[in-house]
Amino acid sequence: MQISIGVGIEPGQHMAVVNRTAEPSDAISRVSVVAQDGWRATHRNAPTFDAETEMPLIVHRQGFDETGSATVRTDSVAVVARIRHPFPDQSQLTPDAVALSDFVYAEDTIAGASNTSLRPYPKPVAMWLNHDRERASSETHTVRLAVAHAHARQGRPVAAVKFIARDGVTEAVTIVSTMTSVTFDASGLSVPHFAGQMDLSDLEQGALLTVDAVIYPWVGKPFTISLDADPYPSPNLTTLKILNDRLGEYGTAIAYVDGVAGSDASGVVSDVATTAQAAPFATIAAAVTAVKGFNDTAYGRANDVGGGVIRLAEGVHTHTPFKAQGTAADIPLVIEASDPAKRATTILTDGGTSIFNGIPTLLKLRNLTLLKTGASVVFLDSGATSADSLLVTENCIWDGNGTSYYGAWVYRVGRFVQINCAIGPGGDPKQGSFFSTEAIMGIAIGCHGCAGTIFYQAAGCAALSEFNLRSALGARPAMTGVFLGWNVFSNGATVNPIIYVGSEIGPRGLAFVGNLVESWGSATNAAIRLNADSDTNPA
Repeated sequence: MQISIGVGIEPGQHMAVVNRTAEPSDAISRVSVVAQDGWRATHRNAPTFDAETEMPLIVHRQGFDETGSATVRTDSVAVVARIRHPFPDQSQLTPDAVALSDFVYAEDTIAGASNTSLRPYPKPVAMWLNHDRERASSETHTVRLAVAHAHARQGRPVAAVKFIARDGVTEAVTIVSTMTSVTFDASGLSVPHFAGQMDLSDLEQGALLTVDAVIYPWVGKPFTISLDADPYPSPNLTTLKILNDRLGEYGTAIAYVDGVAGSDASGVVSDVATTAQAAPFATIAAAVTAVKGFNDTAYGRANDVGGGVIRLAEGVHTHTPFKAQGTAADIPLVIEASDPAKRATTILTDGGTSIFNGIPTLLKLRNLTLLKTGASVVFLDSGATSADSLLVTENCIWDGNGTSYYGAWVYRVGRFVQINCAIGPGGDPKQGSFFSTEAIMGIAIGCHGCAGTIFYQAAGCAALSEFNLRSALGARPAMTGVFLGWNVFSNGATVNPIIYVGSEIGPRGLAFVGNLVESWGSATNAAIRLNADSDTNPA
């Protein structure tokens, strides 16, 4: 069974076909009142109703144009059918009630008809394609936002997006009304989005900027992320923080680690890569300690490993705790392969032993193979109890090494952003399942597999096994305003629905756009289950 769906789902919304071509208004008087639910209306002459000849309603709506300026949109909404009585009188039609092909919203106007609808305009649903706490190393920095809305047109989900970067005193603004597409190597899939080229030249060097966006829909009201989405930080849509290092003055402490040729006694940290490479450390923990000291001495950042870069030589490196060596204040500590072309043979492994609370609360792993060797061990854990913690894995290979699945291999890490990651020859370790004490809040961008099951948003990913809309649990907030776009979900063994929405979606809505859902094999459960059967949550 293969299903492809491209629709933004708002509370109470159904999949309706809407004729958006304006028609003459001489039939408007046939409907006298739009009901409070927004999809029913009272027909003035119901006994003569004929769907083939009935003229649509001409509805005037609030909206925006490509510049973000307010305008009035004119849409046509078809009158599609008479409405019957509910059971047990379902064989009889109501005297004058008719159904509309699309909602009429509370602030819409229809000439000659009274609109009593209480339904608000649907909200845009969006997700960033950047991870939080990036370093902007030039005067121009690109931020990317994927958006969905119930009233897309002209090849775009919304009319425009205004991006805003603030340093607390000054702000940089750009308005974007054209779409851009980015393709990810790991999944081979592309994500259309709005890309803002932010000019940071007038913003304070070294400041941790707040990046906001105002989304202007074709129909409806503007949606400002800082006001209408989640408070920062959150795995749901919220503002971004970006370090403005356009002048390169923040400083980068570089250390190399070589378990064979390195020495913890003689290793050197430097802001010159070749100097550091000539004197590697033997262990990651020693390199992190030295980075902390260098940041203090050279840059005046005491007890801060943030912004440091530790490069691992080709070979196998066993993870040992290094959280106590220092915290990251503004941006993550980065651990990466010294040669990105050798990520398959530059390996960080758990060593077969659980390591609790062993990594800093801000950490980025890049161009590495993350290898599972123990059957039931904790690998990456920062002891997170909130979304303040952040783990980013970029261009990594996740390799289960043929071991049994264990849901806490990646454990309490707070927000967990995976970008362009793939699974290795030893299978998907499926990191990111959940325990009642776990704080893991996943976001997957451009990955092939390896997203786990607790992810709040996903874009451009292939071989995802399932999605389950979850309520709040412990340190994890409820999934709100979820964006799932341009993914492939495939599962032939699940006893659960692949896409399962059994919790209340809420007023922020849920976007499920451009996805392929594939149920194969002997599985008999639903590929997609949206508030089905006895579920009484509004959908």
